[in-house]
Amino acid sequence: MKLSRIHKRHVNRLRRAERLSSIQDALLERVDFAGVERALDLGCGIGHLTARLADCYDIEVTGVDVDPDQVENARELYGDREHLRFAVVEEAEVPLPDDTFDLIQVFHVLHHSPCWRELVEELARLLRSEGWLILYEVSLAPLISWLFSKKRYGVYTGDELRRAFREAGFSLVWLGYDKGFFIRRHAWVLRRF
Repeated sequence: MKLSRIHKRHVNRLRRAERLSSIQDALLERVDFAGVERALDLGCGIGHLTARLADCYDIEVTGVDVDPDQVENARELYGDREHLRFAVVEEAEVPLPDDTFDLIQVFHVLHHSPCWRELVEELARLLRSEGWLILYEVSLAPLISWLFSKKRYGVYTGDELRRAFREAGFSLVWLGYDKGFFIRRHAWVLRRF
């Protein structure tokens, strides 16, 4: 789902990118990069974390987003890097073959999509067996989730999110944190088996 102009201003702030970079570092420290050659950044926005992943680990990274404006901005900012490319995709479909990536990162994407379960399935399709997935996402407390369940955004509890990944063939390797009362933040490292 495309973001509003106000929401884009929020997600594109440099201070936010710096904060998410420290979370990205904490998650990537748990990944064994032996055999990791290709990565996907689902919901790359203007590409800060995408470019950082390519630069820090010298791997081929593809950043995808549903918003053409965000992808165009990413290309303008980081398009000169050799191991980095950006593409516009449909909400729950990335037009690439199965088992394409060794690592996928997903930061604040699923809660923007009413078809978040389909996105989890798409991640499983794109990630090779024994591949890594790093996730930083939010969920709602059960009562709040129930109250907002008719809205058009992805609404789920932490347990529902965990169950969706387990049913798609993922195993939780590291739980950075699951905290918050009404809105819970999750920092996870998963593997597909």
